[in-house]
Amino acid sequence: MVVVVFLSASILELIRGAIGRLIAGGTPVAPTTTDLALMGATLVVNLWVVWYETGAGHRLQSEILLADAAHTRADVIITVAVIGGLILTRAGYPWADPVLALVVSAMVIRISVGIVRRSIPSLVDEAVVDHIVVHVEPC
Repeated sequence: MVVVVFLSASILELIRGAIGRLIAGGTPVAPTTTDLALMGATLVVNLWVVWYETGAGHRLQSEILLADAAHTRADVIITVAVIGGLILTRAGYPWADPVLALVVSAMVIRISVGIVRRSIPSLVDEAVVDHIVVHVEPC
């Protein structure tokens, strides 16, 4: 649930900034080739982390690993959008970055809802312990 709180705070700021840039405009960022290369490297690392944590989370039935994989998946989506926004801005489309930020916000909200839905059963102890169920008598 802490992951969702951090994602929510990030999304609120992302939406606020995107709407502000769409309304007021602003000076577009001019990314360098190094900026794009670093973002690409970050993307590759995060894709590997998502793959590894998702597999380990399913194997170990760990909601914590699955939630962190979902959080990292959100980072991947954001990274792809940032790279796309930087490339489009560099190509002369300054509106693309804030529009992509709003699209990313919607996607991350969807991921956050999924994290909450998967986490609630664990938080309310939904798991049934078989050896206890055997001793429960019907009314």
